[in-house]
Amino acid sequence: MTPASSNSNTYRRHQPFFIAVLVGASGLGIALALAPSVAIEIAAVSFFLTYLTLVAFRLSKLTAQHL
Repeated sequence: MTPASSNSNTYRRHQPFFIAVLVGASGLGIALALAPSVAIEIAAVSFFLTYLTLVAFRLSKLTAQHL
């Protein structure tokens, strides 16, 4: 088994996390304006669901070589 190519981009590997952070931060900002009592919960749920959804789309692309 050979390791992944050295051309693999670190940003691309962590892209779902970065996108989820942006969605969570946006959710926090909106929730602070509309429903401050549940703002943290809304931000956390939006982050987590976004991350899970983006990672679920990548599951079919995971190979033994990649892992």
